[in-house]
Amino acid sequence: MAKRALTAAELSELDELRQRSILIWDFMSQKDDLVRSLAAEAKEAVEVAYRKQDLRAMRIACRDDTEWIGSLKPGDQQLLRQMIVELGHGKPDRVETDAIDNIRRIVARGRIRNGDEYRLISNRVDEIHRDPHAAEELRHLNKLLLEFDSNA
Repeated sequence: MAKRALTAAELSELDELRQRSILIWDFMSQKDDLVRSLAAEAKEAVEVAYRKQDLRAMRIACRDDTEWIGSLKPGDQQLLRQMIVELGHGKPDRVETDAIDNIRRIVARGRIRNGDEYRLISNRVDEIHRDPHAAEELRHLNKLLLEFDSNA
């Protein structure tokens, strides 16, 4: 079965995801020797997905890249996120926006249903744990994590 051609909007998204992923890997490889050793392979995988016009693979890679950002120091996270926004011509990062929307749904529901949601909440906790202004959010997210752990 032949793969359908991507629309102009999907091609634009594919290009943005490629640029974003390469930017993230280049930035992170400057900060961490371990990442530097992985960056060439990761960037090659991104290029292969781009050449194949595999939008699904690019979206998955973008989600993974977003998780990597969480491993940076807060100042580096902020700098990289600003670089991403500038790369996207001022548009908010779709993947990050989706993650925030998903976190809001999980919080509104009041429970974590699976490992993916657990990882999403855990990553958010890692992002905000040093921010004194996020103490209430942190308390609530930690409660969700503990409840999931006790039911697992």
